[in-house]
Amino acid sequence: MASEEIDVSVARLRGDLTITPEEHEDDRAKRLKREDRAALIDDIQRVAVFLVILVALITIGVVAGYEGVISPNASPETQRWCQSVLSAVITGGISFVLGKNSRSK
Repeated sequence: MASEEIDVSVARLRGDLTITPEEHEDDRAKRLKREDRAALIDDIQRVAVFLVILVALITIGVVAGYEGVISPNASPETQRWCQSVLSAVITGGISFVLGKNSRSK
């Protein structure tokens, strides 16, 4: 490889200059595989958290819906409280869906 000279004496240029050796193909393949694996694990974690939150919200919605609308034994305070929780869950779900749709466009 021929040695090339770089003039770094220009006073207006500021910054860092790093010179690193070229990455070997085996090292590059290992690094890319490691990065792919880390990205896959991150994606799986995000999906798992989303599913746990979704199941929790569905459970809360079902319980609040039953107690607030269907249950004959629920007191009026419990019905009002459950209807408020149910409306918050529905509003949050609608906002999430509409927010996702508007952001992707």
